[in-house]
Amino acid sequence: MTESETGTDRVEVDADVTRNGNAQNAVRTMLPVMESSIDQHTALSRIAKKLTIFERWYAGISSPPVIKTTELYFKPYFLTPARQRKRFGINNFEEMQIYISVDGLTGVASVLRDPPECGEVPHEDLQARGHILDPAISEERALNRTQRRQTHVEVRTKSQVKLEGSPVLIYKPIWFIELEARRRRRFAVDSVNGYVLQE
Repeated sequence: MTESETGTDRVEVDADVTRNGNAQNAVRTMLPVMESSIDQHTALSRIAKKLTIFERWYAGISSPPVIKTTELYFKPYFLTPARQRKRFGINNFEEMQIYISVDGLTGVASVLRDPPECGEVPHEDLQARGHILDPAISEERALNRTQRRQTHVEVRTKSQVKLEGSPVLIYKPIWFIELEARRRRRFAVDSVNGYVLQE
């Protein structure tokens, strides 16, 4: 492990983390959090760019909007490593590591090709930095969603997908910023990749 810019130990979520069962116990005191590359200033810049591109809200406004609130939230996700095996020709196979991610609030599952880089942060330190959102779904339901996505990938890609462990709870930092110009609007910015998620 190497030391990250945030001062937390940098860990990689992989199959070994889920197989040994230690991750779930560690969540009680140490929370795996995706490493953030987007600070508050950058998040505001991303929002401004989105508004400018689509020519929304700024029309007819001579002065920039006022920042009313800026809050950092940590959103829960369940992550499960898996191995995908796909046939090419008669005797040729390709294997790759994939990760099935389940949104801990909505239950929506997606597939990641690269594992998120996470740092383990004490629960109390994370609370001091922002708001920790509790999962709205159980680990059992997360596993069910993971298995459904597993089947979907197998059918769609005509491949075999083998799960390598149980879902591990991790957290993603997200900026919620409320601006006011004539009326208030709230934006969510993914602190890992900088995407403006909603308005």
